[in-house]
Amino acid sequence: MKKGKISSLAAVLVGVCMAGLPLSSAVQGSSLITNELLNQDTRSSIYEVIKVNPGIHFREICRTMNKKMGVVQYHARLLEEAGLIQSFDDGRYKRFFVPQTLGSKDDQKFTQKLVGFLQRGTSEEIIQILLKDTNPVENQGKVATGTRHGIIAEALGLTSQAVTWHAKKLAQNGIINCQKVGREKFYRLTPAALQFLK
Repeated sequence: MKKGKISSLAAVLVGVCMAGLPLSSAVQGSSLITNELLNQDTRSSIYEVIKVNPGIHFREICRTMNKKMGVVQYHARLLEEAGLIQSFDDGRYKRFFVPQTLGSKDDQKFTQKLVGFLQRGTSEEIIQILLKDTNPVENQGKVATGTRHGIIAEALGLTSQAVTWHAKKLAQNGIINCQKVGREKFYRLTPAALQFLK
């Protein structure tokens, strides 16, 4: 996935989350404060960049807008203090969202993680493969649902160890499940992940 571009899957996820929200909750806080904050060009542009690219990280905002880090940091802090945007630490990145794009408060933590993984090339590719392949597979007389470990490795040109590493991270965050049948591993998306991705 190219840097600076939100994955199409993440864009779909945001659209699904936003679809259930009433128009009156489109922006958090009073409209007077919101209008005042978003009346400034740079601040409004930062807000729009984050709204269109949920999960975008700080340096990518700076690159996209061709603005210095200090300028973006100042305006992002004001937006975050007003509740118009949220951020969370995702490893070495700080990722930004417009809260209403993530669904209900109960879903937001999981959705943040999911959108974060959709911004990482290999993780997003694994999720894409799992979305397409949900057919049951018979292996050694047992039925497994999901995609074989080897198929993912072959499709992405990765070593078995690399797939294991990425799959472990996805599983630890509740995005995929792993089922072992005989000596083979099968991966599938969790119901929580499917709820947002389908």
